[in-house]
Amino acid sequence: MGLVRHTHVPVRVVVHLEIDLAGADDEEEWLVAVALPDRRRHVFDRLAVHREVDDGALPVPQERPIRVGDGHLERSTETVGDVGNRLAGLRGLADEDRPVGAERPRRQGDVCRHTVVAAGAMPQAQHDDLRTVLHGRSEGTEWVTVFEPDRKALARRGGCSGMNLTDRRVVVTGGAGLIGSHLAARLAPDNDVVVADDLSKGDADRVPDGAELVVADVKDPDDVAAVVTDDTDIVFHLAAYTDTNHAEPRRMFEENTEMTYTLLERADEVGVDGFVFTSSSTVYGEAPRPTPEDYAPLEPISEYGASKLADEGLVSTYAHSYDLQAWTFRFANIVGPGQRGNVIPDFIEKLDDDPGRLTILGDGRQEKSYLHVEDCVDAICHVVENAGAALNTYNLGSRTTTSVTRIADIVSEEMGLDPTYEYTGGDRGWTGDVPKMRLSIEKLAALGWEPPASSDDAVRRAARQLIDEIV
Repeated sequence: MGLVRHTHVPVRVVVHLEIDLAGADDEEEWLVAVALPDRRRHVFDRLAVHREVDDGALPVPQERPIRVGDGHLERSTETVGDVGNRLAGLRGLADEDRPVGAERPRRQGDVCRHTVVAAGAMPQAQHDDLRTVLHGRSEGTEWVTVFEPDRKALARRGGCSGMNLTDRRVVVTGGAGLIGSHLAARLAPDNDVVVADDLSKGDADRVPDGAELVVADVKDPDDVAAVVTDDTDIVFHLAAYTDTNHAEPRRMFEENTEMTYTLLERADEVGVDGFVFTSSSTVYGEAPRPTPEDYAPLEPISEYGASKLADEGLVSTYAHSYDLQAWTFRFANIVGPGQRGNVIPDFIEKLDDDPGRLTILGDGRQEKSYLHVEDCVDAICHVVENAGAALNTYNLGSRTTTSVTRIADIVSEEMGLDPTYEYTGGDRGWTGDVPKMRLSIEKLAALGWEPPASSDDAVRRAARQLIDEIV
């Protein structure tokens, strides 16, 4: 009889502690013991959290004594008071009370959180039921133990299925903007969501209920350290200068790259599991259509596209060399409510000012793919939960395109107008404008997501929403 080989899946044992600050002594210390799989029985032992336990005594509740090699032991060198003052995220506090670490009396309901992580392995046969959760409570402290796949190790093997976007601590940079605010709204009901935005373009009113807004400059390492804490599971990085015709292109390039690099450094420093970067179709330049993700060479024709390509290089480096699992999305044109500074709101504002005449940049034949922001967010979440390589790059768009003149027609129809069009001439609207763009979404479709609407339908839906806002 041949040897039977058992495939073992790497897992992490993640211990989330919630300490009741109101009832805890500042001088108390915490000992966390995590029992990993027994090498013979391939089962997990239980976990216990005890306060004031001597190094030589470890009364972990289980059926047999702990043996050498069975587990991982971590004694916190911090006191309860240290943890409470250091960690962000005090619960049950009004926004005005939340400069993290501010000195003030603790109150009933104030809770700080601490996370301890150990690593082990378990048989492939148990892989489908790795998120077994054990709850415990003792003397004002609650702990939750989650046995979950070690996604970084699995990603290196090519065997991970992505990140489950439930019960996570999520940071969304640019979360007061068009896509970021919709993404935060999607994630907030099932996760602890922190929005980091400097509000230079975003609107605080767009941050959804259930998400915490921190006004932060993500170029500043101190600001980033305040929001990307050691209990952060995943960062969605959407903050950027997004104008392809920016008045200060060098500043745009340098600051976009600085934001991304600062976030990646912090994510690596505190052990964040996942990083989502929103790139752009502009990295392709004027490429054959439909353009697949593996098209090369990438030759952007604008400083904006060049900045996104540089950022993609940084994300790739951290994914492959620093064990940070990453997802990069190359967007088509994303449209929706609250948007300003692109073709649809521009036409609405012009026609509201002069209903009989509409000036159109270029010759009107520029033709691109449009996707509604709600569909964009749905696609992002689908890919993050289902694509599990170390680096996952996906186009997001629709299978169809819409010309600039057709957008003018749709906006005019929705406003009940019949204006005369005046074209400025040329095959593009500005230097660096890619006149025709359609992304291949075959890779996205193979993962199980298809755009529910055509490009024209996305434009019309956004136009109706924007007309209600602007007119």
